[in-house]
Amino acid sequence: MADVFSDIYPSRSVPETLVNSARKGGRVRAATANLTLPATIAAGDKGFVLPLPSHCRLLPESTVYWSAGLTGLNDVNFGDANSEDALINGSDWITGGAGNVSAIAAITPDNYGQRLYEMLGYTSDPRSELRLYFTFVPELTGSGWAVADLRYVID
Repeated sequence: MADVFSDIYPSRSVPETLVNSARKGGRVRAATANLTLPATIAAGDKGFVLPLPSHCRLLPESTVYWSAGLTGLNDVNFGDANSEDALINGSDWITGGAGNVSAIAAITPDNYGQRLYEMLGYTSDPRSELRLYFTFVPELTGSGWAVADLRYVID
């Protein structure tokens, strides 16, 4: 089999072509937000998580965790005001009790590696912090907690 190279691997030309450093990423940062969910949340209510820089890139290690006992939450979205379900669309938090899901579960390989503002559907960088939140589509009738453990890179 012939050798196979990724699209960012330096070419083997002489002189060697250098890789665009922006494609390699920058410093990895971590942000963890804890939400205590009350016994009742109305359908359509939001759980505000945290703001992140619009130009950051969320990494696949970003995960959302939740506790058992969240009766009724079979449709939870994650995004911002521009697109409430861009990052997670329709996550089921009741089947199987406590669990976790990738914080970028709705992202496909075609748009992986985009900046946060692109993932959320903005046409240009708003150059600000984007406030991420959960939208609880059905009503919640059991208390518990949720944790958003986000890893991101700022170039």
